[in-house]
Amino acid sequence: MKKHPLFPFFILVALAPCAIPQTTNSTQKAALTSKSESPKWTEADEKRLRAKAQLGDADAQMWLGAAYEQGWFGNANFTEALKWFRKSAKQGNPDAQFSLGQMYEDGEGVVQNYSLAAKWYRKAAEHVPDLGGAGQGRNNLGMLYLDGHGLHGW
Repeated sequence: MKKHPLFPFFILVALAPCAIPQTTNSTQKAALTSKSESPKWTEADEKRLRAKAQLGDADAQMWLGAAYEQGWFGNANFTEALKWFRKSAKQGNPDAQFSLGQMYEDGEGVVQNYSLAAKWYRKAAEHVPDLGGAGQGRNNLGMLYLDGHGLHGW
């Protein structure tokens, strides 16, 4: 077996990043922390988004629902989230359909109902291509069925 004289050098180069201690300053830590927090939107953001949503923009309706569900305007408001998700979902937005399914599955702002969760996941899953809510709908529908939920009422 032939020995390679540079082999120890390659090992050292490969392992060096593991041996160097990683330090972060307070600015870096703050940036990392802020990326994991939910965004906070202003009243002006809410007003602009609501105006578009009231005009029937399905994407604005979905985002407004998400903002209310996640508390991006302050506290979560599940009643408003459901209202806007439903409007968007009825227009065929797969992300809103998935979100409605998730709210019914989790009992978030509604009585937990696996059949309605499956209904909305299925509507989301029917979209092609299976991006965003469509792919998530397929996954969550499969997981509901795997657990034996959502099979009744169809």
